[in-house]
Amino acid sequence: EITLKGGWHGLEGAREGKVFRWVDNDADLMLNSLGIATTLLLEVEAGPSLAGRTGELTVADKSGQVFATQSLTGRKQLNIPLPPDRLKNLELRLHITNGGTPIPTDPRILNFRVFRAEFSMEDEHKTQP
Repeated sequence: EITLKGGWHGLEGAREGKVFRWVDNDADLMLNSLGIATTLLLEVEAGPSLAGRTGELTVADKSGQVFATQSLTGRKQLNIPLPPDRLKNLELRLHITNGGTPIPTDPRILNFRVFRAEFSMEDEHKTQP
């Protein structure tokens, strides 16, 4: 189970079949895996508030332990290794640098968007911290 906490904009794109949520910054996820998940799969895309700059997307827990850092310019799939002993009530924060540029077509800051967040058993193509 993955629960969205603070920092997320509303669900969008349902009509087009590409559901996503925009993030200004510091979006929180609460993870509760009852199985033996080894990886968190995130499909993310840079947004217009990066103004063409590369953003550094960091996935860390509340204590600041970094699980992954990835340069973000387009759309990417991140496979983030999870600590098997901490999969109950693990809160992660998604933070990006170089964003915050206002855009004329939307009053929100749209630094990046998330299309998918799910547990995976696959270890291949992991994003390294």
